[in-house]
Amino acid sequence: MVSKMVISGRNWFRRALLAALLVLTSAAWTSLYAAEPLSAYVDSDGRVVFTNETFPDSSSNQAATQFPGSGPSPKAQIHELIDGIAEQYRVDSELIRAIVQVESNFDPRAVSPKGAMGLMQLIPDTARRFGVRNAFDSRANLDGGIRYLKYLMDLFDGDLQLALAAYNAGENAVSHTKGLPSIPETRNYVRKISLLYPLDRPRRVASTIEKFVDRKGVVHFSNTELP
Repeated sequence: MVSKMVISGRNWFRRALLAALLVLTSAAWTSLYAAEPLSAYVDSDGRVVFTNETFPDSSSNQAATQFPGSGPSPKAQIHELIDGIAEQYRVDSELIRAIVQVESNFDPRAVSPKGAMGLMQLIPDTARRFGVRNAFDSRANLDGGIRYLKYLMDLFDGDLQLALAAYNAGENAVSHTKGLPSIPETRNYVRKISLLYPLDRPRRVASTIEKFVDRKGVVHFSNTELP
């Protein structure tokens, strides 16, 4: 259930302090939201709005402010999702963080001029291909994006530079050129990620083939461990 509490007044900072005091002292309010984190933002009319939504409606154009002790911040929740999903698909979480930073700057509601959506900027075709129904859902977006990246890494025999180029320009563009495409945007994209995550980072190779099953029941075999 999504609920909101609106407090009016001229000075929004004073209203926020008053509201915080009400949250701390009101037994009814505490019992209502004991299991849910609270966020606050200032809407277009200058009102302070408290909500149990992780992210307020994007039409407010305001960033959510998390109160101390009210649970993980939205960005912390994204990092937790990255760690869990990256481990599931045996992809380095630091690589995924670099991609998310370059793609969307950790904004789950980001939309590019070309229609790419969410944290990992999935285009509609890619979202459908990997079963992502709501590209603005952080978990679904990361799951689809990481599975796509894993597919590209396997397709290009572990060449991370080519996999990233394909993630940006499409696998056909990379397969056609048999190397890094001479597309300025794509080359700049790979360069930006390389500044955050060294592309020549060595990966340990396990002595045995390991088997794991992902959440969709697909069986994977790999002799590559995470760095």
